[in-house]
Amino acid sequence: MDALAMDKISIILVLLASSYGAVLQGHARPVLSSDNALLQRNDDETASVGATRNFTYLFEVQTGDMRLAGTDSQLTFTFSDTDSNSFELVYDGNGEIYQQFFERGQYNYDEFTKDIFMKPCRLKIKTDGRGAAPSWYCEWVKISVWGQRFEDHYEHRFIVQHWIGPNDPDPSELTVNDCNKASMASAKKNMPSSFSII
Repeated sequence: MDALAMDKISIILVLLASSYGAVLQGHARPVLSSDNALLQRNDDETASVGATRNFTYLFEVQTGDMRLAGTDSQLTFTFSDTDSNSFELVYDGNGEIYQQFFERGQYNYDEFTKDIFMKPCRLKIKTDGRGAAPSWYCEWVKISVWGQRFEDHYEHRFIVQHWIGPNDPDPSELTVNDCNKASMASAKKNMPSSFSII
């Protein structure tokens, strides 16, 4: 076999390997446009660049479709599991990049990566009460996580359906706790979860 034929075979093999890698990557995680990213991370693990990433997380949130439901306040979402693992996501609605998030009837999402597989079942939402529209009505929040293995998959929807704000009667901090079996079962049926007001 001459050198020209060997070169052609090498090029074909490289192209096939690249295509196969792209297919695997496509199945490993969804491709989300960075234009839809809304996360200002308060997380050292996600802030570091070039670190090994094992698990992909998807954060989704739905704002209520009612008068004054949207907000410009800074919102902090803290997720935790039954083993006391936790992480925090911070969104600043006053920043230029984030002004269009958490508006009335709006759905927002963001994707990020962590090196730990968690099954969050408790959510705390906190507002700093800043901005022209400090109160916010949250319908639901969903967190999903998956890894390379089929069994490394988890998703949970927190049913909130409540106002969060700086003044009474709206609380500035609200916790949805679905970590016990009864509330987990009700969450799967899309029933309102238990929550505590601080």
